Amino acid sequence: MPFCNIIWLMVNKNYFEAFTRRQTAIGLAVLMMYSTGYLTPWLPFMRVVANRWSTFAVIVVTIALLSPQLIQAFRAFRKDNSRLILWTFGTFVALFVAAILWSVVQSVLIQTFDIPYPAHSNTANIMVELRTLPVLGSILLLLGSTILGPIFEELTYRGILFRSLERLSGILAHIFTAALFGFQHVVVPVFIQHDSSAWVAIGNYVFFSLALTFIYTRTRTLAPGIIAHSLFNCIGVLISTRQ
Repeated sequence: MPFCNIIWLMVNKNYFEAFTRRQTAIGLAVLMMYSTGYLTPWLPFMRVVANRWSTFAVIVVTIALLSPQLIQAFRAFRKDNSRLILWTFGTFVALFVAAILWSVVQSVLIQTFDIPYPAHSNTANIMVELRTLPVLGSILLLLGSTILGPIFEELTYRGILFRSLERLSGILAHIFTAALFGFQHVVVPVFIQHDSSAWVAIGNYVFFSLALTFIYTRTRTLAPGIIAHSLFNCIGVLISTRQ
C-alpha cells in the first residue's frame, strides 16, 4: 500500500473529522514551514512564512483548505453540545491550570539556576506590534492571534500532525506534537531576537499542547480545543493590554 494511503487511513480512524490524502500532505508541509520558516528564510519556499503578514496569509489559505473539517468539528459539537460544552469548559480550566503550574516551575528554574528572566515572548511581541501598527493592521493581528491562529493550530497540530503519528505511537505523537508546538512559540524570541533565556518558556507551551491533545483524544473532535484555545488567547491578550 502506498505510504500516502497508509497516512490517510491513520488520520481518519475514530475521529469526527476526516482528512483527505491531499489535505494531510499539504497540512504537514505547511505546518513544518509554519514551525521552522523563521529559521530558514533564505530557502525560497520558506520565505512565505518569514514574516507575520505572509504567515497570516498562509494561515487563512490553510484554514480555507481545511474548512470542511472545521465544519465537521462544529457539527459534532452541535449534535453533542451538552457533553462537549463541559469538555470545552474543562479544557479552558486545564489550560489555565497548566499555565499557572508552569509559571511556578519557571520561577523556580530561574531562581535555582540563576537564569535571566526572558526579555521577549510571543505575547510580548504581539503587544509591541499592536502599539505600533495602524488600525487595520492591529485588527488583523488580533484576529490572527485570537481566532485564526488557534483554528489553524488545532487543525494542523492536533487534526493532522498528532493523528498522523498516533497510530505509529501514541506516546511519540503526544511528545512530538507538544515539542514542535512549544518550539514554534519560542523560535522568534530565541533565534530572531537572540534571547536564549526565552527557552525557559517552552515548557508553558508544551504543557498547553499536551492538555489540548489529551482533550482531543477524549472527545474525538477539534471543536472543544479550538474554542478553549481561542478563549485562552483572547484573555491573554486582554490581560497583557492592561499591564
